Amino acid sequence: MDRSSRPGKSVFSWRRLLRRNFRFALRQFRKTRRLTARSPGRDFPRAAYTEVHIVLRYIYLILPILYVPFAVYDVIAAFVGWSIDARMVYFDLALYCVLLSMGAMLGGSRANRVSFAALRLQCVLGVGLFSLGGTAATILLFEQAQDLSLFTGVLLAIAVLFRFPDFTKFGIYALNYAILYAFFWSEGVVNPVHVQNPMFVLCIIVLFDRLTYFSMSNSYFKNQRILQLNRLILEEDRNKSEMIGIAIHDLKSPVTGIMSVSTLLRESPDGFTPDERDEILGEVQESSRAILGHIEDLVDIARSGIGGITLNYETFDALELVYGTIQNFNYQASLKDIHVYTRFADGPARIHSDRRSVAGILENLISNAIKYTPPGGSVLLQSRYRRPASITLDVCDEGPGFTAEDRSRLFSRFSRLSARPTGGESSTGIGLFTVYKLAQALDGVEIDLANLNDEAAGTGTRFSVSIPLADSEQASTTESA
Repeated sequence: MDRSSRPGKSVFSWRRLLRRNFRFALRQFRKTRRLTARSPGRDFPRAAYTEVHIVLRYIYLILPILYVPFAVYDVIAAFVGWSIDARMVYFDLALYCVLLSMGAMLGGSRANRVSFAALRLQCVLGVGLFSLGGTAATILLFEQAQDLSLFTGVLLAIAVLFRFPDFTKFGIYALNYAILYAFFWSEGVVNPVHVQNPMFVLCIIVLFDRLTYFSMSNSYFKNQRILQLNRLILEEDRNKSEMIGIAIHDLKSPVTGIMSVSTLLRESPDGFTPDERDEILGEVQESSRAILGHIEDLVDIARSGIGGITLNYETFDALELVYGTIQNFNYQASLKDIHVYTRFADGPARIHSDRRSVAGILENLISNAIKYTPPGGSVLLQSRYRRPASITLDVCDEGPGFTAEDRSRLFSRFSRLSARPTGGESSTGIGLFTVYKLAQALDGVEIDLANLNDEAAGTGTRFSVSIPLADSEQASTTESA
């Protein structure tokens, strides 16, 4: 058996290696094209220049300390008479002044407080002086060492350390290469090594420069994606909290209904006929189902967020729902001696919507009407037809109404209005917010409000809920119109 064909042993293949490298290069090329085509946005240049500013602050803080022994050596060598050009001493002094000045300028300004133009100018000036220092030192030492390592090292460091968001660095490269080759031309340097090597290094510099740019762009887009996901998570968490608050708040109405009928049975247990007892037990059962429905909403929200609540659209009689909702508040109204009246217009009343959500809207509006109506007052529920295809249910109270300032924050979460409950009841500021959210979730449902006497406060309030009629009801309404 051939050794190369044994199972578990991989056989080296130049073709496979070339194909793998070609695929890798193709993927990187496509990724580079995608990064180049994407618009990074307004924050990207400032974020990139801020990063350059931070790196420059470190460099101009450390370089003066690192350069002290070299400058001292040059000064001592010049005075002793060693083979050190006196120009190096002047260069050391000039370089040290530049390092200290740039360090003071960069350290005295905060990147997040200066304008973008000032930030960019500081970065370009800092990187430009850093590169020119390396080029000047290379020219001064060239007669003695004929070495270009300092020049190439500085430019390679610029390509890797300073990730500019634009092509500004190419201007810095061009300036330094122009100075270097002008020096070669003036000195008559024709050595191919000195002429060709810097150009090869320039190719590497441009490659590193583009790689660092694409690395920065990729990191920026990933960070933006993470920030976007964080915002979505926070929004989902806030929506979930809102819906949980709505579901918990809506538990109050069915509980109130159970309390009212249980109080009636306890106060006069023998004062009801069997049929009346069956009706009362039916109301308790309906209230219990409503509580169970709200608990299911809480479970759905906890499982999958705000989108977890499903709206079950069905066709039902809106006026029957109003009657059933009123029964839940008989006890609450009796505590304040408030009479609840109904006045319904003749016409169709069957709607196609989510029964629980419409009941939640009515429960909150009726609860508020009783809460803000003074003792001995009255609450009116009426129906009318403002448009042929919908029925409008009005909940009118005799409370203090609302002001212009109240209107601006009426449906805000936890907002406290100028009016106060008239019987010492508590107000959480979530009832009207619940009405607004439920109306938003339902198709075609609109909420309107007005003070009863024109727009003056102190005359009572009318909340109106417009709900589309079922298709068959719309047709009959149109014919009668």
